[in-house]
Amino acid sequence: MDFDIYTIGTGAFLEHAFNAIRLIWGGSGFIALLKLAVLVGLLILIVRSVFEFTLKSIILYFAKVTLITGIITAPIAKVHIIDKLPSAYGSVDASRYVEKIPLGLAAMASFTSTIGNWIGEKFEDSYSAVFPYKRTSLLFGSKIVEDISDLRADNADIKTLSNDILMGCILPDIDYGYNRKNGYTENDLKASPNILAFLKERASRAKPK
Repeated sequence: MDFDIYTIGTGAFLEHAFNAIRLIWGGSGFIALLKLAVLVGLLILIVRSVFEFTLKSIILYFAKVTLITGIITAPIAKVHIIDKLPSAYGSVDASRYVEKIPLGLAAMASFTSTIGNWIGEKFEDSYSAVFPYKRTSLLFGSKIVEDISDLRADNADIKTLSNDILMGCILPDIDYGYNRKNGYTENDLKASPNILAFLKERASRAKPK
């Protein structure tokens, strides 16, 4: 059986974790340890039943062991780890596959992650635009940030003038930084509540060549 597990940013970690579980679960040492634990539990119940003159505890014990090992742990499944966080290039990595995972663990992880993913998508649909958190890292107000980022000047003259001011005035001032009188840095410009007033006061008076 195949199960989908959704995550945001921890796809590689979950792949390593499930691979470790697969190696432990499929190793001969774990199977031997499981058999030993079952045998020790059975011997303890046999001794108790001798003094209590009842076989009910042994029957219940075998029922529990059969349920755990035969239904939950014995069947294996394949998990698809879907990391929905885009990379630095804006692309989403392909799903990661891990085989031979205990069925109970795979089903529980898939159920909880699917519920969490559904809640996250509904939250984004209700409060924000599509995939805004992954682009802006904001839960609220991300639509405003996206709209501002998409603003473009339709007037060619304004666009040319803006580029000239940026390349001829602002960037040279930032390069000089505090090396000139009344200089400023990029962080100072970002922290200014009024960029136009800040540039009027702190911009260099030298005319660009």
